[in-house]
Amino acid sequence: MSATDRLVAAAERGDSSAVRALLGIGADANAKIDGGWTALMPASGYGHLEVVKILLAAGADANAKKDDGWTALMSASGYGHLEVVKVLLAAGADVNAKRDDGWTALMAASAGGHPDVVKTLLAAGADLKAKHKGGKTARTVVCLDANLRPDPNLVALLRHATPIHRRFSLARLYQTVRFWSHKAGSGDVAALEALAREYHSRGIAYDNEGNSELAIEYFTKALKVNPKWADAYNDRGMVYAAQGNFASAIADYTAAIQINPLSAKPYNNRGSAYRNKGEPGLAIPDYDSAIRIDPQWAQAYCNRGIAHDLVGNPELAMADFNIALKLAPQDSKAYFERGVAHWGRKDYISAQEDWKKTVELDPNGDNGRKAKHNLRASHF
Repeated sequence: MSATDRLVAAAERGDSSAVRALLGIGADANAKIDGGWTALMPASGYGHLEVVKILLAAGADANAKKDDGWTALMSASGYGHLEVVKVLLAAGADVNAKRDDGWTALMAASAGGHPDVVKTLLAAGADLKAKHKGGKTARTVVCLDANLRPDPNLVALLRHATPIHRRFSLARLYQTVRFWSHKAGSGDVAALEALAREYHSRGIAYDNEGNSELAIEYFTKALKVNPKWADAYNDRGMVYAAQGNFASAIADYTAAIQINPLSAKPYNNRGSAYRNKGEPGLAIPDYDSAIRIDPQWAQAYCNRGIAHDLVGNPELAMADFNIALKLAPQDSKAYFERGVAHWGRKDYISAQEDWKKTVELDPNGDNGRKAKHNLRASHF
C-alpha cells in the first residue's frame, strides 16, 4: 500500500495522528488515488474537521477535483458538515465549482437538506441558478422524507419563483431517478447519488441518536439504491455489532471487503466482531490484513494485541501494544489494554503504571473508568 493510499485511508477514518505521521515522512497532501481522490475529500465528506485543518496546513488544494470534477466542498456540503464547509471556503474553495455533469456544492447541500450549509454557501456567492445536465437547480433537488415537512429555513433560502414548499417524497424522487436513468443518454446519476447519500446520512444521524433500528433501515435503503457502496455496508455492520448481532455485522463487513478489498476499516471491524463473538483466533487474520493495508493505524495494532492476549500469546500482544503506543502516544485504550496484558504476566507494577497513564489521558471516559476500577481492585 503506497503512502498516498495510507494517507487517504487515514483521512477517511479521521485518524489525525496517522495523518500527521504520514505527512511528516513526506506523504503528499495533494497526491491522488484511483478516481482522483485526495485525502482532503473523504476527510471533508466524513466531517473530520481536525484532519481537514491538518491537510490544509500541509498545503492540500481546497479546489482539487476527482476525475469527474467532484470536490471536497461538495462532499462536506452534501453531508451537512458546516464547520468543514466554512474552513474549506476560508481556504479558497471555489463555491461554484462544478462536477462534469454540472452538480455543485449548493445542489449537494440542498439535496441533503442542510439549510445552515445552504445559507453559508449562498453568503459565499453560490449560484442559485446553476443547472446540472438534467436541468435541475438547487431549488429542485430538495430531498425530504415523505413523513417530514420541508425545513422552512431551507425553503426560505431557496424559494424564488418556483414554489417548493410541499412534501417531497424520497420514494417519488427514486422513481424519477429510475425514469431518467433508463432514458438513453440522460441517466440522472447526480440525483441517484444524492438519494443514496441522503439515506446514508440519515442512517448516520439515527445511529448518533442511538436509534439503531432506524439507522439500519436507512443504511439498507442506501444499499438498495447503491448496492456497491462499501462504506454503507461497513456502517450498517457497526450498528449490528453495537447491537450484539455479530453474525449480521460479519456478513456486512465481508460484503464491504468484497467491494473494496483495499480498505483497512472493514477488516479491522470484522476482526473486532469475531473477537467480541468469542472467536479471537479468527480475528487475528483480519487485523493482519488491516495492518498490511495501513501499517500506520495504531488502532489495528491495539485490537490485534487484545486478540493475541485472549488466545494466550502475551508476548505478541505486548509487541502490538508497544507499536500502537509508538504510533499514537496518547491512546488511552492502548495503555489500558497493555496494563491488562502486564497484569496477566504478573508484572503488577507495570500494569499499575499503564492504568495510571490511562486515567491521566482519559479521566472521565470509559477507559479511564475501567482503569480506576482496576487500580482500586488491585489494592495498589
